[in-house]
Order: sequence, then structure tokens, then C-alpha cells
Amino acid sequence: MRNTGFSLVEVLVALLIAVITVITLLTFLTTSLRIYHNSNKLIERIHAEASYVESYMAPEEDLTIIMNNGKTIDGKLQIGEYGLGNSGKRIILFRRN
Repeated sequence: MRNTGFSLVEVLVALLIAVITVITLLTFLTTSLRIYHNSNKLIERIHAEASYVESYMAPEEDLTIIMNNGKTIDGKLQIGEYGLGNSGKRIILFRRN
């Protein structure tokens, strides 16, 4: 007569596969949460800097752009810094006169 059910080796292999799967999924979850948190901080900084630039509070410089066809465009240039740490990322806004 044949025994029914799974052998101890089959149960241990299935348990090992389940544990490896859970550990892998937890690693992916923590990585995605860290990326989400960092991108949220960056987006908040971008929104804050964009509103700062758009509210005319950022320092302005007069600028004249000379096109290839000889025409000139006069305007004001505003530069706002954003990013995490000293990343050197900038929002640049040119307003025509």
C-alpha cells in the first residue's frame, strides 16, 4: 500500500522556495519605498523652487539672445537651485520683455 502526502524533503524544498520568494519581495518593497521617499523629497523641492522663481522673488538678470538670423530677443533670466544636497540642478526661466 502507498503512503499519501508529501515527504519531508518535498516540504522542506517548498518551504525554502517560499522563504526565498518572501525575502526577495521584501527587498523589492524596501527598495521601492526608499526610491519613492527620495523622489517625493525632490518633487517637493522642485515645486518650492518653481513657485519661488515664478513669484519673481528669484534674482533676475537682463539677457539678450542673438539668433542665427541676426534677430535679438531681450528678456530677463531667473535661475533657481533645487535638488538634494549640492546636486547643481537648476530651474531656468527666461521671460521676454
